[in-house]
Amino acid sequence: NNKMSDDGLKVLAKALGTGTAPCLELLSMEGCKISDEGVMALATSLMSGCCPLLNEVLLGDGLTDVALESLAQTITAGKMAELNWLDLRGNPAVTNKGALTIGQAILKGAPKISCLVITGCPKLTKND
Repeated sequence: NNKMSDDGLKVLAKALGTGTAPCLELLSMEGCKISDEGVMALATSLMSGCCPLLNEVLLGDGLTDVALESLAQTITAGKMAELNWLDLRGNPAVTNKGALTIGQAILKGAPKISCLVITGCPKLTKND
């Protein structure tokens, strides 16, 4: 487990938003202490198109539908068009609403996706 928090992710997001890492392909935040607040800052930065090659994103364990909705806006806008792998496993507060929002965004703005991992989210149900 990493000790990166929302504050750290906000700093990273701000740096990414300046265009300092246009060749970034993988962003792994698994096991970090991040929440919706950090992911919303990241999504805002990604809306600038700062990481056009980003194709693998791993975000874990403190997120809710709010974070997924923020990320979905970025995906729908085509700012993550190279996305191939999105790992959202282990987010116990994610519900069907968040999962559906991400699924719809992928259909609209991530044509290259081959893997969506959303296991370990106990609030996901078959009927909703």
